[in-house]
Amino acid sequence: MNRNSGKTITHKLDGVKKAVETLNEKKKSITDKKVLEALKLVDAVFVNQENFDVLLKATGTSSQEEFFTRIWNGYIVNFLKEARPTFTNDGEVEYQGVKYPVKVYAPMFLKVNTNALGKAAAYTLENYKVDGDTVYLKLRAPRVDLYQYEVQASYQRNNQAFFDGLVAEAQKVAQTDFTKALLYKYIYRLAAVGFRGDGYVNLEGMDYLDRKQHYPRD
Repeated sequence: MNRNSGKTITHKLDGVKKAVETLNEKKKSITDKKVLEALKLVDAVFVNQENFDVLLKATGTSSQEEFFTRIWNGYIVNFLKEARPTFTNDGEVEYQGVKYPVKVYAPMFLKVNTNALGKAAAYTLENYKVDGDTVYLKLRAPRVDLYQYEVQASYQRNNQAFFDGLVAEAQKVAQTDFTKALLYKYIYRLAAVGFRGDGYVNLEGMDYLDRKQHYPRD
């Protein structure tokens, strides 16, 4: 439901309904147990995050905090270092008397962003392949609308000075310190959802919009 200028417009989420039905039919046609087990992991992100424990079990982690920290340290840090050699996972900023280490707040942001993906209700399974004990999946899914963090921040009218200050600090280091600029961005987005572990923002589109390509591997 979308409210604008006092008018109420109701949108039928036909795309979501169709995506769910298509995914369920696709699963019914799959007989390989390895593929079905791999899809349970994907389901835990995009379909029903109440089953997130299957991801913890599969990765040998005991909590979501440990899971996202491992994702950050094991994958994203290496990616960032290749793309931006000046990046350091030991980076930290101090803002309004509070210290924010990147190795703490970056995994927290991954968690919040993943929370949003759980609102997709479905994903589009395009293909899969089994090679020994490894399952390769090709799929598309909705992606997080990052602009919605700014929208959420704008609702906090009594806290605008906090957000404006973050933007100003990020601009100061945008060309000189990639790590700090990235961290200020994460802090802004986390503050937009109140630094809540269960916080989230909307996905792109009013209905199911699977524009993000994924190649997960089990």
